[in-house]
Formats: sequence, structure tokens, C-alpha cells
Amino acid sequence: LINLMKMLDSYFVCYKEHSLNMLCLSIYNLASSFSTFYNNVKILSESDKQKRDNYISICALTLKALEQGANILAIEIPERM
Repeated sequence: LINLMKMLDSYFVCYKEHSLNMLCLSIYNLASSFSTFYNNVKILSESDKQKRDNYISICALTLKALEQGANILAIEIPERM
């Protein structure tokens, strides 16, 4: 969640400074953090429904943030990897 907030801040910095490198770095850091989260947390096998729903919400929010960042950079995201 902290990296999501940093990414939003990076949008403002990019706009203010007319530079996209901060956005690229933020996208990379968010993707890296999410990868660590995804590897360490068993999302679908979580027995607590509230936790599982929260994990799925984090996944959806992260996807949306990465898609928006990639869209700004004119990078196409594949449907499936």
C-alpha cells in the first residue's frame, strides 16, 4: 500500500518536473513489491474470508495502478503471461 501511495506521488512529480523517469522507477518498485507479496502470501488458499478478500483487493488495486502507469508511458500490457 505504501508503494501505491508513492506511485501516486510520482505522478505529481513527473507532471511538475516534466520527467517520466520517476514514474518508471515507481512502476518498477510497485511491481517488485507486489511480486514479493504474491510469492509470500497464499491468497486463494487463505481460510479467513476477510483476509482473502483484502488480498484480492490489493491485487486489483495494484493491477489498476500498474495499468495506468504503463498507459501513461504508452506501454501495452499483455492480457496473460
